[in-house]
Amino acid sequence: MLKVANREELKKLRESLPQINVQTFVDHIDHVVKVTGSADHVALGSDFDGIGQTPVGLEDVSKIPSITEELFKRGYQEE
Repeated sequence: MLKVANREELKKLRESLPQINVQTFVDHIDHVVKVTGSADHVALGSDFDGIGQTPVGLEDVSKIPSITEELFKRGYQEE
């Protein structure tokens, strides 16, 4: 487990991490589908009040449809 001494150290650590975006988020969905062999039971959840930063393009609940748009771009069907 990573231990951080203070808030400033935590802030620097967060800033050093790569920024996640909608495409990277959907990459993870693709991975789950590949591993399980099905898109029938992939579930998503969010905790907008429990994270330090949000993925670019998913800053709040109003942006959730961008996940669906990206899935359609990748050939997923509505069914």
